[in-house]
Amino acid sequence: MAELALELHDLRGVDATREQLVAASRDLLPSCTEATLAVLGSDGSLSNVAATDPRVRRADELQQVLDEGPALDALRGEALVHSYDLAAESRWPDWASEIAGDLGVRSLLSLRLATQRDEVGVLTLYSDAVGGFGHEERESAQVLATHGAVALAAAHDVERMLDAMTRRTRIGAAMGIVMERFELEETVAFEVLRRLSQEQNRKLVDIADELVREREVDGLGPPRRD
Repeated sequence: MAELALELHDLRGVDATREQLVAASRDLLPSCTEATLAVLGSDGSLSNVAATDPRVRRADELQQVLDEGPALDALRGEALVHSYDLAAESRWPDWASEIAGDLGVRSLLSLRLATQRDEVGVLTLYSDAVGGFGHEERESAQVLATHGAVALAAAHDVERMLDAMTRRTRIGAAMGIVMERFELEETVAFEVLRRLSQEQNRKLVDIADELVREREVDGLGPPRRD
């Protein structure tokens, strides 16, 4: 677990962190045959974002289709959902029969990944054996999930920060073009871009990106005197 925490800390990017988390789950937990990571969208839809095998990726996708399953329960209610035997599972009858029959999965453990500030998804661990994930293994899985949640939240923060820096750099470069072309002060150049954004109903960063890339954008001209 200590090595995993260091590995997750050293990764760069949300996608790489997600892939490492599901791979580590399969490697570190004896009962875990395969693992998936899913997130709940703002519209309530469940989306798989990482999986150790395509067959369990389908298990996540099927939950969205049927609107039932352990990952949905973990995201919407209990933080930990355990099924000892999917063949005898009554909580998700349609989903469980599909999974146990077609994919050969027999037991599972779903854990919500959350920090005190963010909810970042749900980790589902699948086993081909009945009775997987006993008490001690569930405790280990919770520790792993906590490490994963913190690492993913940090990766999201880094991506948001880099995205913000990129946007500011693009807008600054576009302002420089406007300042040079029309011999304007910085604040006036920004106002030219802002007004263009409003008139065209486009994001300011998209206007700036086009100007930097093409050296021109529709409607660009010196500031009007209202």
